[in-house]
Amino acid sequence: MNFIITHSEHKNYFLIETSGKTSINDIEKCLLQIFSDSSWKNGMHLLFDNRNEDLSELSNIEVEIIAGKFVAYNEHLKNSKIALVMCKDVSYGIGRMWEAYLSLHQAVFKTQIFRSFEDARKWIEEN
Repeated sequence: MNFIITHSEHKNYFLIETSGKTSINDIEKCLLQIFSDSSWKNGMHLLFDNRNEDLSELSNIEVEIIAGKFVAYNEHLKNSKIALVMCKDVSYGIGRMWEAYLSLHQAVFKTQIFRSFEDARKWIEEN
């Protein structure tokens, strides 16, 4: 998976634009880059634009492992919101599965899956 991370200073969130096939290692690398960014402050929000990402080869077990990678950063993500934009049916379903695994792993952040980038952006920018 390729990703581009940008920080929206005046809106208090990071935008992560993804493309290509996803792997567990890619997710870990992306999260490490976000949390090591000098602009990161605990509780900031994340907007993942996954419209160009290919999740079709991820297994259920890999989705659960990815959920665990996010939960491992609960300390950084407490009070955060994470929005995923998934416009393809397969990707949307995988996103919903990811949300279910997050609740099993006791995530302390809010998540929502969107089909529309604009809807996701509005949710992230709400106070």
